[in-house]
Amino acid sequence: NRLEKYCKSHEEIGCQACMAVSHRLCNDVVDIANVAEEAIQDAEIQKAVRDLKQVNERLEEMRKRRYGDREGLLKDKETAHNMILEWKEKLINRCEEMGRKALDELEALFNEANGRIEVDVNAVSTIETVIHAHQQVLRKEEGNKC
Repeated sequence: NRLEKYCKSHEEIGCQACMAVSHRLCNDVVDIANVAEEAIQDAEIQKAVRDLKQVNERLEEMRKRRYGDREGLLKDKETAHNMILEWKEKLINRCEEMGRKALDELEALFNEANGRIEVDVNAVSTIETVIHAHQQVLRKEEGNKC
């Protein structure tokens, strides 16, 4: 007799006749070919479940890595933002410094030019005074000739 039957309840293999006699009350006696096929299917399902679990684990790792990437990106953005604000402040300060320096130079040039003008005005006043004095002397001499 060939072993062609399997009793799932008792986990026993037997021939057709033995199973009909010994396991007549069992409702789960099946052909061994079906058991082998079910075992293969169960193994394939278990492998698929393991594969899906690995895929899920990899996806979770990827998600965590991408969250880390996002955190790094946010930190980089904040750093760049702060650097831009610092450079902006430096540029503003430099422009203000240059503006102050230009105004100081303008004031110095004005004072120098104004000083030269004052000297010239004083010189003209002195010359006018001398000319006026000479005119009076000449008038006196002209009046003495008559």
